[in-house]
Amino acid sequence: MGSIFAVPIFRVTRDEAVALLGRWPGESVATAADGSVDYTEIRFTSPTMLVIGTEAEGLSPALRGACTSVARLPMLGRAESVNLAVAAGVFLYAAERAQR
Repeated sequence: MGSIFAVPIFRVTRDEAVALLGRWPGESVATAADGSVDYTEIRFTSPTMLVIGTEAEGLSPALRGACTSVARLPMLGRAESVNLAVAAGVFLYAAERAQR
C-alpha cells in the first residue's frame, strides 16, 4: 500500500514513447497475447523497459514495433487473456527475479 506515492510516474504521448524506445539503451519488451517469445525466455538484463498496453486493445502497432521483443504469458485452458494487473505482476516478478 502506498507505492503510488513512492514510485515516480510520468505520462508521455505515443509518439514520445516511440521516441523514448528508440533511444533506450537496453532491451524493451512489449507484452501481447500473441507475442513471439514466452516471458520465461526474456533475460530482463538491466536496463529493460517493459511496455504494457491496455487490457482491451493492447499496444498500438507503433509501440509494439518499437520494442526489441514481444513476449507472451502462456494461457492454459480456454481463457483468451488474463487481467492486465495480474499479467503486469507476473512480468514484473520475472524481471525482479532475474535481477537477483
